[in-house]
Amino acid sequence: MAFTFLLYLHISIEVFMNKAVPEDVSKISRTFTFQDCIEIEFTKEDISRGIEWPIQDDRHAVIVHLEGNITELDTEIDGCLFSPGTANIEEVWTVPAGCKYVGRALGEEVKYAVIRLPTDFMKRLYPSLPLVETMSSFQGFRDPFCYWVTQELISTIESDADADREMLTESALRSLSLHVYRNYGCKPNQSNSSLHLHSDTIRANALQEYVRSNLDRRIPVLELQAIAGATTEVFLDSFRKAFGTTPAQYVIEQRIRRAQWLLTHTETPITEIAFETGFSSHGHFSRSFKKRIGKSPRLYRDHQTVMAKKKLVTYASD
Repeated sequence: MAFTFLLYLHISIEVFMNKAVPEDVSKISRTFTFQDCIEIEFTKEDISRGIEWPIQDDRHAVIVHLEGNITELDTEIDGCLFSPGTANIEEVWTVPAGCKYVGRALGEEVKYAVIRLPTDFMKRLYPSLPLVETMSSFQGFRDPFCYWVTQELISTIESDADADREMLTESALRSLSLHVYRNYGCKPNQSNSSLHLHSDTIRANALQEYVRSNLDRRIPVLELQAIAGATTEVFLDSFRKAFGTTPAQYVIEQRIRRAQWLLTHTETPITEIAFETGFSSHGHFSRSFKKRIGKSPRLYRDHQTVMAKKKLVTYASD
């Protein structure tokens, strides 16, 4: 059946005041609901004093990091702990319906979106497509398309051009829903694999801990495969479903996250950080870091130093 989004102006605006500094707005959220189906919450929040984000819903949730610097982050979903250390713009987190998620973060002012989808959202949109049984859990998965569409939604919803807003909003939401379905949904009989890392918390945690403990050296895929106890084809398929990327890319991401933490919290020379996080040279490290973070390790460290000094001034004035 045709599914038409009619944007009705159900806009909830919540402003939470920081109790320690009453004159400052620490969190501003706006929630938009589309035909009692898809809910999108845009939030701007100061997390310089630390924050905890709990989610437990009977709907799927997709969290998109839009702006701002998160220097420390731990996430937990149904008892499975993910400790990426930092979070970067364009990264997403998915929380399947019914799962318990908690994120604990520290950083500066950030902007993010939480998109909540009913479990039958694709049946309403595209009845001919196979049913999505559930959603895979992804933590800190870089998704430029999801980021771009979410930004477009914000721009469209806030636009004064009422004549085009409904059409553009419907188009963006259809694109986003189909993207979520294709990339994060679990279809019936999707794989004959007996390995399901996204639900096997013991082996998933073991893989994460092994990678974190060996970032200073090369980590062959065969070593990770041995921990999972599966054939190459089954392991690679299950790993991508659980972590949203290949083992090789996951290891690089963890090297970069570890480097971000060291640049922020220590005075270790950049060359030493390069070798400590498993890069072959200072140049290799700098190129890889800038490609993913958007600035060189030195500029990143300088920025973090400036932010830390601002926080000290804020705390001293309280």
